[in-house]
Amino acid sequence: MLQQIEVSEDRPTGDVHQKGFGGDTRPYEVWIYQGDIGAPPDADPSVATHRSPRRRLVFLFVDEHGYGLYTLRYSTE
Repeated sequence: MLQQIEVSEDRPTGDVHQKGFGGDTRPYEVWIYQGDIGAPPDADPSVATHRSPRRRLVFLFVDEHGYGLYTLRYSTE
C-alpha cells in the first residue's frame, strides 16, 4: 500500500517503507476509507457539489517513538 501511495501522490510519506539495516523500523498503520463519503462539514459548498460522492481516503499513522502513540504522517485529504 505504501508503494502505491508513493507512486500515485506527489507528497512524500518519508522512508517508512524501507525496512532492515539503516531503514525505518517504526510501526505504522494505513487506514483506507472508500465509498460514498460525504464532504466534511466545513467544506466550501461550491467545491463540495462538484466532487463525486465516491471517494477514497488514505491515512498513514506512524508511532514515532515506539510508545504506542500514533500520529498522522500523511493523508490524501
